Amino acid sequence: MYDKWNKIKKEINNKENKRIKVGKIYWVHVGYNIGSEVYGKGNKFVRPVLVVKQINNIGLFLGIPLSSRNNKLYYKFIDSKNKVQYAMMFQIRTFSSKRVINLYGDIDDKSLLDIKNRIKDLYNL
Repeated sequence: MYDKWNKIKKEINNKENKRIKVGKIYWVHVGYNIGSEVYGKGNKFVRPVLVVKQINNIGLFLGIPLSSRNNKLYYKFIDSKNKVQYAMMFQIRTFSSKRVINLYGDIDDKSLLDIKNRIKDLYNL
């Protein structure tokens, strides 16, 4: 699997940065990761990711991978397609917008604010 992901990763690196917006959900090449780190599904290693914060103007953003499976550590919300999603709160990380494939949907302002507040609580070191 790592060899297959490595080949895709090289292709992704040659792409242009995409314009992304906070509060939007995009299909993202998350990759094939190690141990308990979340990984993408299918032959392109993709997963929906919620953009929580744009970090800079060259395509770096803070995102939370989403799941359709419940877990007590996840934040449950309904997306703009009226589908139940679970934000994998402990899997939050930075992504390059080069990994973005296309728009999936979005989240309402109240749920986004709630997620941001939960992030602050989770990582209050």
